Amino acid sequence: MRDQIKAAATELITRRGYHAVTFREIAEAVHTTRANMHYHFGSKDQLIEEVVEDYAAETVAFYRSTFTASQLTLHEKMARIKDFLQARYERFNPDGLTSDPWSLASRLRSDWEALSPKMKATLRNFTAENETCIRIGVALAVASGELRSDTPQEQVSLLLGINILYAQNVTRDTQSFEGVTQLWEATFSAIQTAYGAVTSERPGLERAIGQDH
Repeated sequence: MRDQIKAAATELITRRGYHAVTFREIAEAVHTTRANMHYHFGSKDQLIEEVVEDYAAETVAFYRSTFTASQLTLHEKMARIKDFLQARYERFNPDGLTSDPWSLASRLRSDWEALSPKMKATLRNFTAENETCIRIGVALAVASGELRSDTPQEQVSLLLGINILYAQNVTRDTQSFEGVTQLWEATFSAIQTAYGAVTSERPGLERAIGQDH
């Protein structure tokens, strides 16, 4: 029951935001009572605190395993991240041509003032952990020779991090995930042109993703 409640809360809050969703609506979504909800989680804040912790842990684990994978190029790592985020987008936008919210973290940030201190701390740590993972990925790309030794690693990490952080905003404005693909391709092309080692042409993100499966 706890997992069902958390899944329903994740779905509703991702779609509608923290403010708009009540404890009662979450209970109705899983066909249980508010009393049972209070038994399992105590309050709406306590429920969402746990939901956010689970979401952050799952996402950071994927980012960490991806960006620390020494056998992958940085380009291939970004392709995997794109694939991961696109799957989340398509869960909430199954026809691929809509702009419904799909990132729980982005949705909660839009309701920042209403969040509990614990939720805010989890989201801050989530962002910091993701940034660390990206820095590791860039450092490994320099160490392997994919990027030159004079690459400004902090600036490149910032560019890639912004692309990830604002992916939902891009889909909202373009009403598809294609805008994310185009932005990431342009960003990585600029990085490769400026700091890439002289190697054979890198595949595009779509081709890199295809090679992953």
